Amino acid sequence: MLHDLDLGLLQYLNSFAHKFVILDKAIVGFSLTNVHLLKGVPLIACPWWLWFSVPPEESSKRRRCVVASFAGAFLAVAVARVVQNMGPERPRPIHNPDLDIIRPFGVSDNVLADYSSFPSDTTALLLALVTGIWLASRPLGLFAFLWAMAFGAIPRIYAGFHYPSDILGGMVIGILSTLVVAWSPAGTLLSNLAFEIRRRHRGLFYAAAFILSYQVAMIFEEVRRIGTALFKVF
Repeated sequence: MLHDLDLGLLQYLNSFAHKFVILDKAIVGFSLTNVHLLKGVPLIACPWWLWFSVPPEESSKRRRCVVASFAGAFLAVAVARVVQNMGPERPRPIHNPDLDIIRPFGVSDNVLADYSSFPSDTTALLLALVTGIWLASRPLGLFAFLWAMAFGAIPRIYAGFHYPSDILGGMVIGILSTLVVAWSPAGTLLSNLAFEIRRRHRGLFYAAAFILSYQVAMIFEEVRRIGTALFKVF
Protein backbone atom coordinates (compact mmCIF):
# COMPACT_ATOMS: atom_id res chain seq x y z
CA MET A 1 0.00 0.00 0.00
CA LEU A 2 2.79 2.42 0.90
CA HIS A 3 4.57 1.51 -2.33
CA ASP A 4 1.44 2.27 -4.34
CA LEU A 5 1.01 5.59 -2.51
CA ASP A 6 4.64 6.45 -3.22
CA LEU A 7 4.27 5.77 -6.94
CA GLY A 8 0.85 7.39 -7.12
CA LEU A 9 2.04 10.70 -5.68
CA LEU A 10 5.16 10.63 -7.88
CA GLN A 11 3.16 10.02 -11.05
CA TYR A 12 0.54 12.60 -10.13
CA LEU A 13 3.09 15.40 -9.65
CA ASN A 14 5.08 14.32 -12.70
CA SER A 15 1.94 14.30 -14.83
CA PHE A 16 2.06 18.11 -14.93
CA ALA A 17 5.42 18.06 -16.74
CA HIS A 18 5.30 19.17 -20.39
CA LYS A 19 1.83 20.66 -19.90
CA PHE A 20 3.13 24.15 -19.21
CA VAL A 21 6.46 25.08 -20.76
CA ILE A 22 6.84 28.11 -18.50
CA LEU A 23 6.26 25.96 -15.40
CA ASP A 24 8.86 23.42 -16.50
CA LYS A 25 11.47 26.06 -17.24
CA ALA A 26 10.74 27.96 -14.03
CA ILE A 27 11.08 24.84 -11.86
CA VAL A 28 14.21 23.67 -13.65
CA GLY A 29 15.79 27.14 -13.72
CA PHE A 30 15.02 28.19 -10.16
CA SER A 31 15.00 24.91 -8.22
CA LEU A 32 16.69 21.99 -9.98
CA THR A 33 19.86 23.65 -11.28
CA ASN A 34 22.83 25.13 -9.45
CA VAL A 35 21.03 28.48 -9.13
CA HIS A 36 20.47 28.57 -5.36
CA LEU A 37 19.15 32.12 -4.94
CA LEU A 38 15.59 30.90 -4.38
CA LYS A 39 16.30 27.44 -2.98
CA GLY A 40 18.91 27.96 -0.29
CA VAL A 41 19.61 31.66 0.22
CA PRO A 42 16.25 32.62 1.85
CA LEU A 43 16.64 29.79 4.36
CA ILE A 44 20.15 31.00 5.20
CA ALA A 45 18.82 34.52 5.70
CA CYS A 46 16.49 33.29 8.45
CA PRO A 47 19.23 32.23 10.94
CA TRP A 48 21.09 35.49 10.31
CA TRP A 49 17.90 37.43 11.00
CA LEU A 50 17.37 35.45 14.20
CA TRP A 51 20.96 36.02 15.30
CA PHE A 52 20.85 39.83 15.06
CA SER A 53 17.22 40.84 15.62
CA VAL A 54 16.30 39.39 19.01
CA PRO A 55 15.94 41.06 22.42
CA PRO A 56 18.97 40.57 24.72
CA GLU A 57 17.02 38.28 27.06
CA GLU A 58 16.24 35.90 24.16
CA SER A 59 19.50 36.15 22.23
CA SER A 60 21.28 33.23 23.92
CA LYS A 61 18.43 30.76 23.35
CA ARG A 62 17.85 31.76 19.73
CA ARG A 63 21.54 31.85 18.91
CA ARG A 64 21.91 28.33 20.26
CA CYS A 65 19.17 27.30 17.85
CA VAL A 66 21.09 28.96 15.02
CA VAL A 67 24.25 27.05 15.91
CA ALA A 68 22.21 23.84 16.09
CA SER A 69 20.69 24.47 12.66
CA PHE A 70 24.08 24.79 10.96
CA ALA A 71 25.61 21.87 12.84
CA GLY A 72 22.50 19.84 12.09
CA ALA A 73 22.83 20.68 8.39
CA PHE A 74 26.37 19.30 8.36
CA LEU A 75 25.30 16.17 10.21
CA ALA A 76 22.23 15.66 8.01
CA VAL A 77 24.22 15.84 4.76
CA ALA A 78 26.85 13.46 6.16
CA VAL A 79 24.24 10.92 7.28
CA ALA A 80 22.27 11.19 4.02
CA ARG A 81 25.38 10.63 1.89
CA VAL A 82 26.46 7.65 3.98
CA VAL A 83 23.01 6.09 3.55
CA GLN A 84 23.11 6.84 -0.18
CA ASN A 85 26.56 5.33 -0.66
CA MET A 86 26.32 2.40 1.74
CA GLY A 87 22.65 1.47 1.37
CA PRO A 88 21.00 -0.51 -1.44
CA GLU A 89 21.19 1.18 -4.82
CA ARG A 90 17.89 2.83 -5.76
CA PRO A 91 17.79 4.30 -9.27
CA ARG A 92 16.18 7.68 -9.67
CA PRO A 93 12.59 7.53 -10.96
CA ILE A 94 13.69 9.45 -14.05
CA HIS A 95 16.12 6.62 -14.88
CA ASN A 96 13.64 3.80 -14.26
CA PRO A 97 12.26 2.78 -17.67
CA ASP A 98 9.35 0.93 -16.04
CA LEU A 99 7.87 4.17 -14.69
CA ASP A 100 7.74 6.15 -17.93
CA ILE A 101 8.58 9.41 -16.15
CA ILE A 102 8.10 12.58 -18.17
CA ARG A 103 11.33 14.56 -18.23
CA PRO A 104 10.56 18.30 -17.85
CA PHE A 105 11.87 20.68 -20.48
CA GLY A 106 15.47 21.55 -19.68
CA VAL A 107 16.34 18.34 -17.77
CA SER A 108 19.17 16.36 -19.39
CA ASP A 109 19.09 12.61 -20.01
CA ASN A 110 21.89 11.69 -17.61
CA VAL A 111 21.09 14.04 -14.71
CA LEU A 112 22.01 12.44 -11.36
CA ALA A 113 22.40 9.08 -13.07
CA ASP A 114 25.32 8.07 -10.84
CA TYR A 115 23.62 8.82 -7.51
CA SER A 116 21.20 6.67 -5.56
CA SER A 117 17.75 8.13 -5.03
CA PHE A 118 17.27 7.41 -1.32
CA PRO A 119 17.39 9.59 0.71
CA SER A 120 17.24 13.14 -0.62
CA ASP A 121 20.34 14.84 0.82
CA THR A 122 19.08 18.24 -0.40
CA THR A 123 15.88 17.80 1.62
CA ALA A 124 17.89 16.57 4.62
CA LEU A 125 19.99 19.74 4.61
CA LEU A 126 17.03 22.08 4.12
CA LEU A 127 14.94 20.45 6.86
CA ALA A 128 17.89 20.55 9.26
CA LEU A 129 17.96 24.32 8.78
CA VAL A 130 14.18 24.56 9.03
CA THR A 131 14.17 22.65 12.32
CA GLY A 132 16.66 25.03 13.92
CA ILE A 133 14.64 28.00 12.70
CA TRP A 134 11.45 26.41 14.06
CA LEU A 135 13.02 25.91 17.48
CA ALA A 136 13.85 29.61 17.61
CA SER A 137 10.68 31.04 16.05
CA ARG A 138 7.48 29.19 15.19
CA PRO A 139 6.20 31.71 12.58
CA LEU A 140 9.57 31.94 10.84
CA GLY A 141 9.94 28.17 11.07
CA LEU A 142 6.59 27.67 9.32
CA PHE A 143 7.64 30.06 6.56
CA ALA A 144 10.96 28.22 6.19
CA PHE A 145 9.21 24.84 6.01
CA LEU A 146 6.80 25.95 3.30
CA TRP A 147 9.67 27.54 1.38
CA ALA A 148 11.77 24.36 1.59
CA MET A 149 8.86 22.27 0.34
CA ALA A 150 7.98 24.65 -2.51
CA PHE A 151 11.51 25.25 -3.80
CA GLY A 152 13.48 22.27 -2.53
CA ALA A 153 11.39 19.12 -2.14
CA ILE A 154 8.28 19.09 -4.34
CA PRO A 155 10.10 20.13 -7.55
CA ARG A 156 12.41 17.13 -7.16
CA ILE A 157 9.41 14.80 -7.19
CA TYR A 158 7.84 16.71 -10.08
CA ALA A 159 10.97 16.19 -12.19
CA GLY A 160 11.39 12.53 -11.26
CA PHE A 161 14.61 13.10 -9.32
CA HIS A 162 13.16 11.49 -6.19
CA TYR A 163 10.31 9.35 -4.97
CA PRO A 164 8.16 10.94 -2.24
CA SER A 165 9.65 8.38 0.18
CA ASP A 166 13.13 9.75 -0.65
CA ILE A 167 11.93 13.20 0.35
CA LEU A 168 10.35 11.83 3.53
CA GLY A 169 13.59 10.03 4.40
CA GLY A 170 15.54 13.24 3.91
CA MET A 171 13.06 15.12 6.08
CA VAL A 172 13.43 12.62 8.93
CA ILE A 173 17.24 12.74 8.74
CA GLY A 174 17.28 16.55 8.67
CA ILE A 175 14.86 16.99 11.56
CA LEU A 176 16.51 14.38 13.77
CA SER A 177 20.00 15.71 13.03
CA THR A 178 19.20 19.19 14.31
CA LEU A 179 17.21 17.88 17.29
CA VAL A 180 20.11 15.64 18.29
CA VAL A 181 22.48 18.61 18.17
CA ALA A 182 20.06 20.96 19.95
CA TRP A 183 19.11 18.56 22.76
CA SER A 184 22.42 16.79 23.41
CA PRO A 185 25.34 17.78 25.65
CA ALA A 186 27.50 17.89 22.53
CA GLY A 187 25.24 20.59 21.15
CA THR A 188 25.62 22.64 24.32
CA LEU A 189 29.40 22.31 24.14
CA LEU A 190 29.35 23.33 20.48
CA SER A 191 27.24 26.41 21.22
CA ASN A 192 29.50 27.41 24.11
CA LEU A 193 32.54 27.00 21.87
CA ALA A 194 30.96 29.15 19.17
CA PHE A 195 30.09 31.87 21.70
CA GLU A 196 33.61 31.80 23.13
CA ILE A 197 35.20 32.12 19.68
CA ARG A 198 32.87 35.01 18.94
CA ARG A 199 33.84 36.73 22.21
CA ARG A 200 37.58 36.34 21.64
CA HIS A 201 37.82 36.55 17.85
CA ARG A 202 34.77 38.40 16.59
CA GLY A 203 36.10 39.08 13.11
CA LEU A 204 37.25 35.50 12.59
CA PHE A 205 33.93 34.17 13.85
CA TYR A 206 31.82 36.15 11.40
CA ALA A 207 34.19 35.51 8.49
CA ALA A 208 33.90 31.77 9.13
CA ALA A 209 30.12 32.09 9.56
CA PHE A 210 29.90 33.82 6.18
CA ILE A 211 31.87 31.04 4.44
CA LEU A 212 29.78 28.37 6.15
CA SER A 213 26.54 30.14 5.23
CA TYR A 214 27.65 30.42 1.62
CA GLN A 215 28.41 26.70 1.39
CA VAL A 216 25.13 25.71 3.03
CA ALA A 217 23.19 28.02 0.69
CA MET A 218 24.95 26.34 -2.25
CA ILE A 219 24.01 22.90 -0.82
CA PHE A 220 27.78 22.25 -0.46
CA GLU A 221 28.16 22.21 -4.26
CA GLU A 222 31.81 23.30 -4.23
CA VAL A 223 32.67 20.98 -1.34
CA ARG A 224 31.22 18.05 -3.28
CA ARG A 225 33.21 18.95 -6.37
CA ILE A 226 36.43 19.22 -4.36
CA GLY A 227 35.67 15.92 -2.63
CA THR A 228 35.02 14.22 -5.96
CA ALA A 229 38.25 15.62 -7.42
CA LEU A 230 40.27 14.48 -4.39
CA PHE A 231 38.69 11.03 -4.55
CA LYS A 232 39.75 10.71 -8.20
CA VAL A 233 43.27 11.86 -7.37
CA PHE A 234 43.84 9.53 -4.43
